[in-house]
Amino acid sequence: MTKILLNKVFVGEYLDKNIGHEAVCLFKADNGEHYIYVTPYGEVSKTNELKENDYILLVRSGIQKKFLEVIGYATGLECICSKEFLKCKSNNKNDKIEAQKEWIKNVNIRYGGALLTEILESKNTKKSDGTEYKKTAFYTSFRAKKVKLAKEKIYITRDEKYITRDKEEKEKDGEYENICYIPYTFTRNTQYLYDGLLLGKNKDKVKLEKLIKVIENDKFWDDNIKKIYLKAEDFECLVKNENLSFMKIIGKQNDELAFSNWISYWLDEDRELLAKFCQNFTNTEIDKENTRIFREYENIDIYIKDDKNAIVIENKIKSGINSIKQDEETNELTSQLDKYYGVAKEKDNEGKEREVKCILLLPNHHNIVKEYATEISEKIYKTSKDIEYKILTYADIYGFFKKYFENNKSKTDFEEAMRKEFLKALEPHTKPYQNELYETAMYRLVKKIINLNKQH
Repeated sequence: MTKILLNKVFVGEYLDKNIGHEAVCLFKADNGEHYIYVTPYGEVSKTNELKENDYILLVRSGIQKKFLEVIGYATGLECICSKEFLKCKSNNKNDKIEAQKEWIKNVNIRYGGALLTEILESKNTKKSDGTEYKKTAFYTSFRAKKVKLAKEKIYITRDEKYITRDKEEKEKDGEYENICYIPYTFTRNTQYLYDGLLLGKNKDKVKLEKLIKVIENDKFWDDNIKKIYLKAEDFECLVKNENLSFMKIIGKQNDELAFSNWISYWLDEDRELLAKFCQNFTNTEIDKENTRIFREYENIDIYIKDDKNAIVIENKIKSGINSIKQDEETNELTSQLDKYYGVAKEKDNEGKEREVKCILLLPNHHNIVKEYATEISEKIYKTSKDIEYKILTYADIYGFFKKYFENNKSKTDFEEAMRKEFLKALEPHTKPYQNELYETAMYRLVKKIINLNKQH
């Protein structure tokens, strides 16, 4: 029976300071071999040890909570973290790791000329009491005969929408050829899948037939995995181009308040920009001279208004829709979005109605974006009272600001620097998934190899 290990990569606090050991899964070693690391510590239990024809899927958090994205797979597996393979008589984990370090040195496993154990040497981690310790982990878990990376989007989901129950649904399944339904309860790092295993709230039987069919379909995969063979000076370009922004440095990359402040600044500072923004995204012609912009007015993130119009912008990065309440008598649901519309429509206009447009500003990796982008062509979020919020993505505003900045020169060098930093900060949120940990791991891997090569 085929066994599949879902290996969740590029997650966890360890990556805050260290290179994720899983980074090397995406490259061939200098000796032409493939090595796979199983998170979090490289160990594989004897009861779940994989055989040669089993599969390891490299997965990361997907576009929604119910999805995992498959980024690669490995098969033709040989376990190299076991006691038997390392010929280590001790059951002590530290002894086994030292034995693996010696084995790696003898086999000469290198990436870009640097020894694997030196690349992945971890920094000390602090406990809650402030004391430091070094996490004990193997350096690699498996040697694999075949590794391929996804060239098409492939997802595993527990969303029951993607179950094929009968003949008609199977014919429709072509629409979701790249989405495999598995009723899993996914753990933090790894999950083993077996045919017939009972999983999920409905105790559904896991059927791996479709997932294996996707794995065996060459159209989804790229087997042209490269070695890291470039010279150090070539790597320097990659390091210099790493998208490090001021917001990342101060730890505000996911701060809704900070982004709302910055967006409001540009709109308030340049009235021509403000007019184009309102026209472009809400088809509203505002009075440029008399329009006012507020931050956190009645808790509205960005509030734009003149005598005839009002625009409500609710900015969400990691959070969802808040303050959802149900009326005890009518059972009617309301949320913060209903309240903001009411404020703009009448409360803030002495009871007189005005034209109100509402925007829900979201990163492209936000759950709501994916949900509404797949259901309808016009991306509109409707509240329980049928109030329409236009879904505006960070990619939308990134493109808008970038084009405006290119067509309108900065007045000062400082303003030009501010513009560049603003676009750098927006850019990570324009992607369909949060990719920061992956990009950081690649950056650190390259940088470490450069430094090691310079030392030797």
